[in-house]
Amino acid sequence: MSDILDVISSPSLDESISRIELQTLNPSNPNALNNNDIIHFSMNQADMLPYLPKSYFLISGRLAKSSAEGALSAPSATNRFANGGILHLFNRIELRMNNSLLQSVNEPGKTCLVRLMTTYNDWNIRHLQLMGLDESLGMEDDGSFHNVVIPFKVFFSFGEDFRRVLINPKLEILLTRARTDDNAIYQTAAENYSLKISKIQFRIPFVQVDDVHRLKLLKIIDKDRALPIAFRSWDLYQYPELPASTKHTWSIKTSTQIEKPRYVVVFFQTGRMDDKSKNACKFDHCDLRNIQLYLNNMPYPYESYDQSFSKNNFAIFYHAYCEFSSTYNGLRETSPYLRLKTFKSDAPLFIINCERQKETLKYGPVDVRLEFEANAAFPANTTASCIIIHDTIYQYNPLSGVIKKYEG
Repeated sequence: MSDILDVISSPSLDESISRIELQTLNPSNPNALNNNDIIHFSMNQADMLPYLPKSYFLISGRLAKSSAEGALSAPSATNRFANGGILHLFNRIELRMNNSLLQSVNEPGKTCLVRLMTTYNDWNIRHLQLMGLDESLGMEDDGSFHNVVIPFKVFFSFGEDFRRVLINPKLEILLTRARTDDNAIYQTAAENYSLKISKIQFRIPFVQVDDVHRLKLLKIIDKDRALPIAFRSWDLYQYPELPASTKHTWSIKTSTQIEKPRYVVVFFQTGRMDDKSKNACKFDHCDLRNIQLYLNNMPYPYESYDQSFSKNNFAIFYHAYCEFSSTYNGLRETSPYLRLKTFKSDAPLFIINCERQKETLKYGPVDVRLEFEANAAFPANTTASCIIIHDTIYQYNPLSGVIKKYEG
């Protein structure tokens, strides 16, 4: 309250940044945009400071119906992008700095979409209508779509957590196109189609500073001081097909101390992938009853859930989902993106908070294991997916360009 009595303070003007210049980068090979191609962006401007959190991709292309003769026409209303389906156009994305891998994301159509559904809310999700999330992707009569905006921080959690400029970096972004575009499209009636990306660009702001701060940054470079780079990674693991039983145990991995889970997100899909008649951007609850994460022999949560979607008894699952949105973002109040009804029908996401851990888990490797139980046997062709959220820390020397990963 003492601040309101400070009546003599003058306003301060921050003029340390003299200019922010938005530049458009094209791929190294602008024709390599087809399925299985690797789209490569490279940037190396030592005199400017890239600020990745405000960068974004622009994608243009066309979705058209193919006739037997190969002619293209406008797609019907039965053929459209799924909610956030534009993310399924890519199978893997990578961020590299000085030839070292900073972050990679497998299957962004799953990993990134789940991150948006769990960490965003109704307000900050509105911007993502530009990429076809919660809004049909705008297309012309012939099926063309122009300048679909995908923010860098949608692809990479690095852009969400690391909100600083990078000094003297050589940056590369690699987007690997999916082998098929079937998961991006949802059809209510069988229809052959052709999806072609005609252009993709990357727009990134470069920061210029005043002389005082330029001198400070040059001193940091001259001393080759180790700079920390920290963010939270979202790593996807998948169990291709669950056996037709009600209980299952899944040994996921053995992790290092620094990369041990802080949160785990589990979801299921039954026969949705690579099927144009199924919406690959939706998930299935499989009438899950209980789920527990084990770090070595320590269970999370300690007590069982004992839920039943078939009896509309899934409040504890939804409560855990709502709590995550505030805990992860450091907010006092919960701000879930999914409503209760939509959570059940479209995106039942089972979230386990294991952020608080006993002393016995703070030394040595950690075995990560999941145990889950359904009220009925898992249907055939059901895939279980698990996203492990963990800390990632690097040290970067701006003069020598050396990047070292802190393993703990």
